[in-house]
Amino acid sequence: RSTHVEVPRVKNFLNHVLGTSLNISSKSMDSASVRAVSAFQTRYKEFVLKPLGLSRATGLWYESTMKQANILSGCEVR
Repeated sequence: RSTHVEVPRVKNFLNHVLGTSLNISSKSMDSASVRAVSAFQTRYKEFVLKPLGLSRATGLWYESTMKQANILSGCEVR
């Protein structure tokens, strides 16, 4: 399990985009959170997985996943 101050924001985003009910008061990436990240990666595989040469979701919230989340949120992407 990983913990980080940004985890509640990630969970809130996933709840909004995927309709999940992740606990946003927890700063831990529990198994439900990892499954939700995997579902997000699979939904946007052309933008998240394919550029990295991946065929399956990893459940890890790294650069390509964050970039797609930022695009969907209307944030500036570099």
